Amino acid sequence: VEQANRLFAGVKEGWKTDPGMVYVLFGPPRFVETRVDGERWTYGAGVAGPVSFTFRRTSGAGPFTVLTLERDRSLVDPIDRARQQWRRGIVP
Repeated sequence: VEQANRLFAGVKEGWKTDPGMVYVLFGPPRFVETRVDGERWTYGAGVAGPVSFTFRRTSGAGPFTVLTLERDRSLVDPIDRARQQWRRGIVP
């Protein structure tokens, strides 16, 4: 959580952002693909198996750029499994 706060803080605490939430649950991504309109984070096999998260870049308050997770039904199970593991104290 502290690392997410350092990496993703802006208008609000880093862990409260979409990238911060993914970072807390899954850890650092294995691959990051940076695009003009956002980023794609890919994780290898783990608690949730291979999974990718796509974030869209939007303008935030003031000078901040906001990465917003593209929500997709296929992400529900991996996020739920990772959340359950995190609550049990099993962290990435």
